[in-house]
Amino acid sequence: MAAATCRDGARCYVAVQDIVYDMSGFPSWIKQGRRHGIQAGTDATAAFVRSGHARGKLQSMPVVGRLHR
Repeated sequence: MAAATCRDGARCYVAVQDIVYDMSGFPSWIKQGRRHGIQAGTDATAAFVRSGHARGKLQSMPVVGRLHR
């Protein structure tokens, strides 16, 4: 997960509530590796909650795994 930062052709993953989502299909993520203060390759739960995005928005993103703690 930590390597999925969008850099050098890497995938763009973020985790929210232990679910890992693939954001690689979005040019804005690929270009900057972040969006709305959320950094790719991280657990973005707190940042996602602060951003005010609806949970339904995330549910439309491809799920690629789960974080195991």
